[in-house]
Amino acid sequence: MKIKYYAGINKTTEKIIQIDKIVKTKLDTRIFDFGFDLLSIKYIDDQELYNLLDLRIRNKKDWIKILSLIEVNDDIEKDNMK
Repeated sequence: MKIKYYAGINKTTEKIIQIDKIVKTKLDTRIFDFGFDLLSIKYIDDQELYNLLDLRIRNKKDWIKILSLIEVNDDIEKDNMK
């Protein structure tokens, strides 16, 4: 999964995370229509260390798409282990 995000003011960063290396996801949703949701992705990086990526997401469709990619792949991995 390739995620392109703003790491700071006028600075765009691209992060590639292997779906099978994702250990945990946590979603904190907003109560009101304004603001953002927070999606935390804990994963194992290229150096086999735990890493955490926190994404603030304004558009709910974006985090639904990201989570569905993670869930679909997780289901495929579980089926392959049977």
